[in-house]
Amino acid sequence: MTIYEKYCQLNIDGRWINLEKTEENTEYFCTPIGADIIGWENGGIHYCFIDGYGEMVFAVNPETCAESYVYPLAKNFVDFLRLILACGSTTSVEQIILWRKEQFEDFLHSEDNPILSEQREILNRIQSELNITPMESPFEYVKAVQAQFDDSKIEFSNEYYDTLGLERPDSLEREAEPVSFNTVAFYLDRTEKDNSKWLELITEALKIAKRFEIHCWNEETEWIEFALHYGTLKESTWKYGKIIEGDVTPEFVSMILGIPKPTDIEIYNKMTPFFNVFLDDAKFQSSHYGTEIYIEEKLI
Repeated sequence: MTIYEKYCQLNIDGRWINLEKTEENTEYFCTPIGADIIGWENGGIHYCFIDGYGEMVFAVNPETCAESYVYPLAKNFVDFLRLILACGSTTSVEQIILWRKEQFEDFLHSEDNPILSEQREILNRIQSELNITPMESPFEYVKAVQAQFDDSKIEFSNEYYDTLGLERPDSLEREAEPVSFNTVAFYLDRTEKDNSKWLELITEALKIAKRFEIHCWNEETEWIEFALHYGTLKESTWKYGKIIEGDVTPEFVSMILGIPKPTDIEIYNKMTPFFNVFLDDAKFQSSHYGTEIYIEEKLI
């Protein structure tokens, strides 16, 4: 059994280290062909293995400021976990590609990178149960991996080239497609003092929505029971949580718009207590407790 398989068996709550496992592994335009997604961070950043690169772990950042949307972080999953143990989460590890050593060190020891008690428990569990130690020089390690990296084997879908206005490698012209609508993303970070922006966006979507889905983690029993007053449990393969579905009724709308902004905002600056709220087959998506919102352009 590989270290990755052993890690998965631990059923770690990856939200605390920004390596969250979800049922909906939505691929972005820059997600490589052959990517095996292993976890998610805010802003659409995801971590993966890629066919042709063995156990190497990559970051995929749809809103990157680097020269590439896809870049390696570790030679294998063991080293990836060692980096997380050294840095507290994936956040600073993913940012190394953009930083100087001083910037990395400043962030690592700043108030923006607190190590919470629940996070520390998870880090200690990973270290003890998998018998691994923190990476001694994480910044130098990642920089060395990236300096030696050859990305010539990474393949992207036609959507990647079309989105960036690049010529497709197969030299084929873009095929005529049926009329479709782009998805517009909104990210609500810790600068949001209330959930008024979230309420504004979901209010508009609720005016025409017919069906809803609410996703809750298994341990969020209070909110699962609460949501079941407005819908029914949906059959799902998501072993980490429950999905409630139903019709968008006046009662449901009043409930969604009437719940106060949560106060437990250590990991996420929550706009809503529900992990995901999807309307009409995800034409409107409130994800990660409302900190990420994706809306079909025609709804705006």
